[in-house]
Amino acid sequence: MKTIALLALGLFFAFQPATQAAPETFEISGIVTDVRDKAFTIRTRGGERTNIRYTDSTKVRGKLRKGKRVTVQYMIQAREVQVW
Repeated sequence: MKTIALLALGLFFAFQPATQAAPETFEISGIVTDVRDKAFTIRTRGGERTNIRYTDSTKVRGKLRKGKRVTVQYMIQAREVQVW
């Protein structure tokens, strides 16, 4: 009986939603095609162009220059949510 109670308790906690989910991170690599103030554009191996903006708190290791290969780790963060 004790085993069934512990199993039920374990299942109860296993299916409870987390109070705060850890943010999912993504990664993209490519060649820098344009550099602007706090922003740059990369072209991926598949030819897709992606614009990246960053802040003063972003760790940039190395000098961003056109033609350099980069790997960017990023999160998607909402700036505004409108509910209808």
